[in-house]
Amino acid sequence: DNNIKKGVPITDVVIVATGDLANGENIYATQAYDQELAPPKQVRLVVEIIAKLILALLERDLEVEFDGVKGNHGRTGKDTDPNSNWDLMIYEMLDFWSKAMLKNDKLRINWTESDYMTVPIRGHNFLLRHIAPEQLDTVAGRVKVNEWARQHDIVAMVYGHYHHFGVFDADGVRVFRGGSVAGMDDLSERMAKDSDPIQLIWGVNEHRTMTFFYAVDLASR
Repeated sequence: DNNIKKGVPITDVVIVATGDLANGENIYATQAYDQELAPPKQVRLVVEIIAKLILALLERDLEVEFDGVKGNHGRTGKDTDPNSNWDLMIYEMLDFWSKAMLKNDKLRINWTESDYMTVPIRGHNFLLRHIAPEQLDTVAGRVKVNEWARQHDIVAMVYGHYHHFGVFDADGVRVFRGGSVAGMDDLSERMAKDSDPIQLIWGVNEHRTMTFFYAVDLASR
């Protein structure tokens, strides 16, 4: 952040979570055997990591907003309640920690049981969802983005799901696709996706939905 602050004054931070923060056990045949930790331990670990990030930002005297939507991997099963999802448990715990324990007016936790939510950032409406078309620069992809822009009055969109990051422009709608924290694994191989463990940081001001952009490599070495 010292590198960013040299050229851009930062007053607040929005953390966007597009789901798949935790892995369930019953949406594909071997899911329970493809993970090192059971879902409850995953949830606790993710909450601890996000809480540390939030506290570090608050210590810099920044306002922090967290916005989350659920993914598909956190579901408890294909035939269960769609809201029986470990991602939502993470958001519930962060919300409780924020309101009942931290009680800091500079922190806001927002999340939804819906598949999407619209978030205003510096006067721009961002649509958050877990899944969107992977190939956005196609007729079908642009049709979906344009219709979402009409329905939700958005100028930007953030989504995940595909295990590798991307930044696109679809008829004036800026689209950000988040990367995979895990990087390459067996599931990535089955999807024929190979990416470093990357997450995105970008700037937003009153005039633009992207003023700077960093693809941050989270690999330990």
